[in-house]
Amino acid sequence: MASGFERPYNIRPLIKRFFVSTEGGATEPDYLKRLNGAVGYGVVRIEPLSDRQKSAPSHVLARILKVEKGKLRKHDELWCVIDRDDWERKD
Repeated sequence: MASGFERPYNIRPLIKRFFVSTEGGATEPDYLKRLNGAVGYGVVRIEPLSDRQKSAPSHVLARILKVEKGKLRKHDELWCVIDRDDWERKD
C-alpha cells in the first residue's frame, strides 16, 4: 500500500559559495579553508582568493572582480577582507 509520500530524486542540495578575496596570502586563506570543514562542506563552501605579492586594497578588489560571471550561481556571494588600519584611505 502506498503512503502517498514520494521520495524526491535527482535533487542536489544548494551549496552557498562565498568567494573571499583577502589581503594576506598565507594565514587568511588557511583560516577560510578551515571554516569549510567547520560549517559542513555540503552546505557552505568558501573559496579563498589571495596573492602574496599583491595585498593592497585595490588588488584585493581587482581579484574579486575577476571571478568569472559564468562561474557564479544565483546565491553565491563575493567578499573582500582587508585590514583597514594597514592602509591609507586613498588605497
